[in-house]
Amino acid sequence: MTNPNYRMQQELFNTLWGNNARRQVISGETLDRASLQVLESNYRRLFNDAAGATLVIVGDVNLDVLKPLVQKYAGSLPKGRHPMNWVNTHEDIVPGCIENVFGVDMQTPKSTVLQVYSADVEYSAERVAAYDAISYILDMRYTESLREDEGGTYGASTSASLRRRPTPMAIIETYFDCRPSVCDRLRQLAIEGITDLAENGPTDEEVQMAILNLRKNIPERRLQNNYWMNAIESYLLYQQDSDAAREAAINSLTKEFIQQCLQEVLAQNNFKEIVMIPANTAEGE
Repeated sequence: MTNPNYRMQQELFNTLWGNNARRQVISGETLDRASLQVLESNYRRLFNDAAGATLVIVGDVNLDVLKPLVQKYAGSLPKGRHPMNWVNTHEDIVPGCIENVFGVDMQTPKSTVLQVYSADVEYSAERVAAYDAISYILDMRYTESLREDEGGTYGASTSASLRRRPTPMAIIETYFDCRPSVCDRLRQLAIEGITDLAENGPTDEEVQMAILNLRKNIPERRLQNNYWMNAIESYLLYQQDSDAAREAAINSLTKEFIQQCLQEVLAQNNFKEIVMIPANTAEGE
């Protein structure tokens, strides 16, 4: 029997990236074809010297202990003359609307739904904050509409983000498991929920709750190594103080801008829906 979670990952990758060879779930067949010689060749090509490299280390470290390790493992690399250039390999989400409903044999029948909206938009700290607010507000709304009102799922999870490379793109995802008998109803409610937020905007109360939550997360994030790693990367690549920019963006959020950011995503009409259902629909609920 195929593992349902593994099959869901396969269908997700194939639907979003159109069977792109660089966007594949690792399988046993893939590992069987792997060659240690090819792996070693690529490793040596990428890490043969330090040309163009910037080493960033973040964390609670002892500098006296760290320094000799850096000298040994990084400082010993040849300086090199020809830094490698970043290349866009065109691993883009395919445009348009796609519905992918597929059945899988399951011991415990359930349906799994993932709805993905994507759009090419300009990157800004203000938009990043707006998408964080959108995610927070949709989570609250779906808790009420999908979980409490319909009782068909333990809860829906929404993620809204803005990537920077290879090209700026906004991605909004809604994910939930549910009883097969209410799957189609909840799918439609999830679409109506995000559409309503785009058409009518958030309430003043929702905006204030989102801002308070995002503000609360700032000091918590500043305790995390990966937060500062990303901040340093942003400064090195884009000369941007992302920490200060994020705080300012959160404080300047408005309901109008949140609505505008959601509208510009939905307006591009790039919607993918991946739905996994039990192969045997007579589950006897």
